[in-house]
Amino acid sequence: MLRIAPGDNTVKFLAQGGSGRMERRLEDQIRKLCAEVVNTPDADEWDEIIVELNTALREHIRRARKPFTEFPIQEERRSAS
Repeated sequence: MLRIAPGDNTVKFLAQGGSGRMERRLEDQIRKLCAEVVNTPDADEWDEIIVELNTALREHIRRARKPFTEFPIQEERRSAS
């Protein structure tokens, strides 16, 4: 069983093909937006930040899924008997 310690970026590093710079920038943006949401008293500004945060999270999910969509899938070798 593979165990990953909190803060271990091994899986993320491998999924990105070894390049974490763009991912870190996006994660930094997500952290910044989360902090802004928590600290923003103005409802209109809060709505704008939530939209930006939603967009950033969707991009993060898209990037996380991409390596797995390109992952080669092997056909099952068992006979159908």
